[in-house]
Amino acid sequence: MACYQEDVSFASGSGERVEGKTAFRERIAAGLAAMPDMHLAIDRVLAEGDRVAVEWTLTGTNTVEMQMPNGGPPIPPTGKSVLLGVATVYEVGGGLIASEHEYLDTGLVFSQLGLA
Repeated sequence: MACYQEDVSFASGSGERVEGKTAFRERIAAGLAAMPDMHLAIDRVLAEGDRVAVEWTLTGTNTVEMQMPNGGPPIPPTGKSVLLGVATVYEVGGGLIASEHEYLDTGLVFSQLGLA
């Protein structure tokens, strides 16, 4: 988390918004907790000026209750695995990440978990 500004902002294509390093840390912890075997692989990095785009692949198995980012009821563990392509755009300021925008297919996630 040392590479993020204290007032970092996070937004996802699903409408989730998080402001501040502490809240963002909690969001990451919740995601990691839902899939303890999560693996992230960077596929491509593009950078221009103060923006960096990263395409990456997430794999993992949902073995722990998953908290919904919109505050909805948690989802019980499904025991199913996901394979998901994700794109993230970072904006850098003062040598630290100022914002992170994440784009992924939430419908595909729910389908792979057997929830759609």
